[in-house]
Amino acid sequence: MRMKMKSFLIPALALALAGCANEELETIGSGTIPAVPSGQTILFSNNTALTIGDADGVQTRAMEGSMELRENVNEACNLELEEVPSIPDEVATLSDKQFNGWDVPSYVPKEGVYTIDGGTIRKDIFVDGTLYVKKYTGKGGRIIVKDGGTVIFESNVLEEITVLNYGEFSVKNKGDEFAVKKGATLKTVSDLSVKGKVELNGDVYVGGDFVCDELDTDGSSKLHVVGDLNVTSGKEESEFGDMSTVCVEGTLYARNLDLEEKTNVHVGCKLQVTEKLELEDFCELTAEYIKSSKTEISGATVILREGGLADLGDLCYEYSLKSALRFKVMGWGKAMIACNECELKGTYSLKNVVGPNFYFNYEKFYVWNGFGKEEAEIKIGTTLVNVATSNDYVEGGCNPGFTTDGGETPVDPEPDPEPEPEPEPEPDPEPGTSADIELQIPTDIEREWFAEADDFAIRVNGKYEEDIILEGNATTLHGVKVSESNLKVTLSGIENLPSGDEYTYELWIWVEEESWNAFTDAERKAWVSGDGDGTDITEKCTVTAPEGYSVRKNVYAGLGGQKDTPYIKVSIHVVRD
Repeated sequence: MRMKMKSFLIPALALALAGCANEELETIGSGTIPAVPSGQTILFSNNTALTIGDADGVQTRAMEGSMELRENVNEACNLELEEVPSIPDEVATLSDKQFNGWDVPSYVPKEGVYTIDGGTIRKDIFVDGTLYVKKYTGKGGRIIVKDGGTVIFESNVLEEITVLNYGEFSVKNKGDEFAVKKGATLKTVSDLSVKGKVELNGDVYVGGDFVCDELDTDGSSKLHVVGDLNVTSGKEESEFGDMSTVCVEGTLYARNLDLEEKTNVHVGCKLQVTEKLELEDFCELTAEYIKSSKTEISGATVILREGGLADLGDLCYEYSLKSALRFKVMGWGKAMIACNECELKGTYSLKNVVGPNFYFNYEKFYVWNGFGKEEAEIKIGTTLVNVATSNDYVEGGCNPGFTTDGGETPVDPEPDPEPEPEPEPEPDPEPGTSADIELQIPTDIEREWFAEADDFAIRVNGKYEEDIILEGNATTLHGVKVSESNLKVTLSGIENLPSGDEYTYELWIWVEEESWNAFTDAERKAWVSGDGDGTDITEKCTVTAPEGYSVRKNVYAGLGGQKDTPYIKVSIHVVRD
């Protein structure tokens, strides 16, 4: 799924092509780099290229230099504790009367002690004294704990109310579970400790450390922990899933941690997993240092700060074309990935997983052959293999970093802001001439909108070709502008293809969240057929090709993930006669 805060991926090579569409062709091997129209472009190592969007569809999202990633945070990091609300002039003072959901704000004065054991919370309750909450019905009210006040929450469920704590707040739940339901919010200025397992479907802000045995996050819940998050005491794993976002400014300690679906986790310091870390589906993880004894990955985006280290222990990676693994760097420099025994299933290559801005250390590589694992040589997308050493961790620190064979921790310098001028360029061929194959996809959206494209792949005679890789480590295109009702995909450099073999170029195009939200209800409904599972729109599309090439196409439009992210799946099949 793609409904998440954008991480501002900057594919430097694509930017160079977008801004310098008339570059002089450079000969590489037996072919030449294709002259492609300006726009969002991906280059393949067989000297072909795909351009997504209109001819003038250059990337317009905010960028800085040629960093791969700008500062990467998520929505949970923006969850804050607001200023203390003021007590209104007229409030009902809670006394020994039975609380029964008053329609006016109420107040527990200093030295006062009150217990809610029934009734409906629909208005504000201000607490300067002590309030016990045992049973209640939530109807959108708030409990506001003033500095000096105390609330002891004895219910197992926080539901349809908001708790704002500026004093003392504690959970004395009965049993081994505590749930923050959808529509509920808990914000506390101090530490929070909960016995047993916490199920989070609402929003929680903790101004200090947060400790519980296990933690499950679901739905669109948000959790912001200013200090450390510790979920090491439970016997079961903690699961962060669905569209939840988690922001831990300190360290996240876990015994077993599973990130799945579209969850987005940002760790400002260190992620430490004592037993097993699982990364699945389209989850995204950002950290400075990752330490795990065992790591299983079936799909994820892992982002390390420059100089960061991912020490993954024994690693098992199961390749999936739909939700492939990607490692990225946030900053100008390099980061490091280390594993002991690394086992791969479904692939013999990490070329598109680990780019040239990573150091990669391993002891042994194994591949799964259907019956067991066997040791094998693996292709890696970096030459910096086993030429650096991770430093010893110093207690209390965030990231031990690593040292190269040269003796220095690598941080690349910022690029020269005034590069040498290029030679006088030669003009490009016009888009749509015999040099290109052009696929027009009707979308019936009569306005400018933005998309992103990823999961680029090539099949040769039906078999996925892992030796043909993406150049420049640019695995995703963000901010592709579509300014007309037709979306265009251009395949260039086809003169470099050998004769006789069928080459199939595949990609996924996703409508960005902001654009999708701006579509009308009718436009969203018309995106796919009435069955809601997508439709074959191949016959609605048109393709043009030069003489000497046989071309066919397959195009599908649908809703991915939880059926809320619109996509177009494109396959272009070409045979050079």
